[in-house]
Amino acid sequence: MTATTRSAPRHEVAVLAHRDAPTVASMLARAFADDPVLAWSIPHPTRRQAHSQHHFAAILDLYRPKGHVYADRRLRSAAVWAPPQDPQVRTSQILRLLPRLAALYRHRLPLVLAGLIRVQRRQPDEPFWYLAYLGTDPDHQGEGLASAVMAPVLDRCDRDQQPAYLEASKPTLIPLYERYGFEVTQEIRLPAGPPVWGMWRAPQQPAPG
Repeated sequence: MTATTRSAPRHEVAVLAHRDAPTVASMLARAFADDPVLAWSIPHPTRRQAHSQHHFAAILDLYRPKGHVYADRRLRSAAVWAPPQDPQVRTSQILRLLPRLAALYRHRLPLVLAGLIRVQRRQPDEPFWYLAYLGTDPDHQGEGLASAVMAPVLDRCDRDQQPAYLEASKPTLIPLYERYGFEVTQEIRLPAGPPVWGMWRAPQQPAPG
């Protein structure tokens, strides 16, 4: 890992290095094992367990080159961000990933793509930092890791006075994000699937000093 910064008293956080991406993809697969959107994307439990790591490997391939995937030093938690100048997954990038997505989603690929397009069309028009994924290994939740891996970008949002946005996939996640300044602005239902909640975070005044 590179570009190490101290984002919390107990956890070192760094930009994710290429060599660490497979480990983080595996960790995210465990973190999202009960996620409703992933279950909607790959309904069969056995296939979902087998293929979810490939799903997150594709996600990291898409976002990591931009340099805004942050993980703790021991790779137990990660936040996947897109910067304001590129808040959405571009069509050209989706096309590049289509062969991998087709292998993952099979006959559900059209439905999954329709859901992705619906969610993107409901995103705010103004530039924002986009938190695409936040996940912590189930064995290490409650240790402050999520706060640590979000901190580099949230601190930057406050310093540069830029907003942030995410879609929460479970209602139980809403209070977690509210603690970091996000507020629910809309509910979006996926085609023949579960809802997600769009959450907006206005830039806050940095702490003195």
